[in-house]
Amino acid sequence: MKLILVLLCLISTLFVVKGGLSPTEQQIIVSYHNKWRSSPIGPTPSTTIPALKWNATIAAALQSSLDKCDGKFSTMSQYGTNSEWQSWWTPNTYFNLNATLDNIQKGASFYDWNAKGCNSSANYNCQLWTYAVWSKSTSYGCAKTICPDKSEVSCSYYPAGGFKGVLPYTPKTTTPAPTTPAPTTPKPTTPAPTTPKPTTPAPTTPKPTTPAPTTPKPTTPAPTTPKPTTPAPTTPAPTSTLTVDWTSYQTPIRDQGQCGSCWAFASSAALESRYLIKYGTAQKSTLQLSNQNAVNCIASGCNGGWSGNYFNFFKTPGIAYEKDDPYKAVTGTSCITTSSVARFKYTNYGYTEKTKAALLAELKKGPVTIAVYVDSAFQNYKSGIYNSATKYTGINHLVLLVGYDQATDAYKIKNSWGSWWGESGYMRITASNDNLAIFAYNSYYPTF
Repeated sequence: MKLILVLLCLISTLFVVKGGLSPTEQQIIVSYHNKWRSSPIGPTPSTTIPALKWNATIAAALQSSLDKCDGKFSTMSQYGTNSEWQSWWTPNTYFNLNATLDNIQKGASFYDWNAKGCNSSANYNCQLWTYAVWSKSTSYGCAKTICPDKSEVSCSYYPAGGFKGVLPYTPKTTTPAPTTPAPTTPKPTTPAPTTPKPTTPAPTTPKPTTPAPTTPKPTTPAPTTPKPTTPAPTTPAPTSTLTVDWTSYQTPIRDQGQCGSCWAFASSAALESRYLIKYGTAQKSTLQLSNQNAVNCIASGCNGGWSGNYFNFFKTPGIAYEKDDPYKAVTGTSCITTSSVARFKYTNYGYTEKTKAALLAELKKGPVTIAVYVDSAFQNYKSGIYNSATKYTGINHLVLLVGYDQATDAYKIKNSWGSWWGESGYMRITASNDNLAIFAYNSYYPTF
């Protein structure tokens, strides 16, 4: 059984890698697991959850698998004997073991004890937490490796657990209340796996809370964004009344890493592309807005967010450029809204009605951020037009809609999982149905 804490990144195995947990790191992992099982977050167990035993054989097998740097789970997970999670940090220097384990611990509050599974607002760590406290698992092993562009840590539990519909342990009371009510605002973070089979559990993706922030007033006038001197190009005419493709106005594909910041990446990408459409593509390869600025300033940060909050928050102060506030894939404590250097400015933002016609009408003007539901099939997408076999009603991920092809009735989206994923970072999705729940919520766009 397997679950991805963050989406996998394929990488060449031709590079030299170094791996292995230090004794201190192993002890940190053991201490966290002992605490989780001796004093679990949630209802009191009817009997004490036995401590997990460190299994050197599992740890060695996991280490061997991680050192390949191929983004695959170990054969223990593939054969369904073990539950397994992976977490990676990029670049390598950002690796933080305590932060990884703290994020898993936070997942406990998203477990619904009545529904016997992670609730509809589930943070992507919820399922991982069930692996760690699964009372029938008896042993585990963990490993760490350093690949050329990432540090990765993983733990594997035997026997496998974390099945939806089965409690991780038996509570002392028979009718515990859910620990977290379903939110009333959309929150893109990770849901429970859709299939409780030990061989093919669905990975999860981050899903955040979205409180409406107030817009801080800058203490000093923010410089305006300089306009390029090159004239705006003529917008290419669509090949049909509805077909449109803004791919040529996209800045490079980004990678959000472990942080649940899809909302920031989609929103920044919308600003970048609409700016290039209006003012020309002279800055196409260099224009990069600071997603870290958004993660630091908007509530929940790496635990998720919403495009409407992003556009509302930065409408007055503008957002920083990447070079002035580089991405670290962790929620920082410093929210910068004023600066002596220029900040990127836009005029306003809007949203579409929850219909295909309204979305396509706005798409003719430029890319739009949309919310979708991500499951394991979505995460494993390689190419072609994706058609979800399951119809979902909730969402857990934000992407940028950049095109629509009327001949095939398919959307084209820009993701934030790196250029290795999908069709060089992009994906085509059938528009013949709404199985990914695109129209469950409004879609957002900035204006200049």
